[in-house]
Amino acid sequence: MNDVWQTSVSEVPLRVVDTDVASTRLLRDQVERTGRNAIIHSPSDLTMWSQASRLRTIWLVPYTGPKNANAIRVLRRVCGEDAILAIIPRFGPSRWADALEIGADLSLPLSCPDRLLDAALNALTRRLCADWSPTEQVHLSAENATVRINGQIFPMRRTEYRIFEYLVTNRGRWISERELLQTVLEIRHDRETSLIRVHVRHIRRALREQAACLVSRRGNGYRFCAHLANDEPVSQTTVGLSST
Repeated sequence: MNDVWQTSVSEVPLRVVDTDVASTRLLRDQVERTGRNAIIHSPSDLTMWSQASRLRTIWLVPYTGPKNANAIRVLRRVCGEDAILAIIPRFGPSRWADALEIGADLSLPLSCPDRLLDAALNALTRRLCADWSPTEQVHLSAENATVRINGQIFPMRRTEYRIFEYLVTNRGRWISERELLQTVLEIRHDRETSLIRVHVRHIRRALREQAACLVSRRGNGYRFCAHLANDEPVSQTTVGLSST
């Protein structure tokens, strides 16, 4: 197993299916309290995102019964090795059993203790990481500020490429916003600024379906979390992305 995954089992991408607006908002806040970041998707995105994702994922689905049962069924059919955590907003144990029967790997009540959610996510992550191997490649080209993944080219603005390149070459640790400001952008001041957050948002937008390889955690900063294949020079770095 690669050192990146050995050092942080909580970095598997989390995707929340927005089947219930109020429940999704509460769930997102609870996930953030565990120090993780969740990507929100509408149900209409399910097939596209699960087929496009190149990193195994934990899907969190607010499950209220038959009206959104199809979300779990679709995920189970097209996601293969991904994990599905059904969150039960307003119903009792019968709903928990229903969710498991239609394909969820685990069920929890909404607003369960943060420690319980954290432990459940860690357990699912350990299962997902057990047999990962680098099968796909990410190539970084400093000359033209582009990222190539499986032959698909993702151009970036020069500044955002430099930030992404720095995160890749320091992939074994968390990088704070202050470090990115001072080291990459060469800006040295103590004022609160959202500049790095804006650049990271642009990076994720540029990477589209591969954005999950860049994770953030409140209080820690940012980290490149794709599965490492080898150590080539920074100007043409190759990093493996695990495939489902």
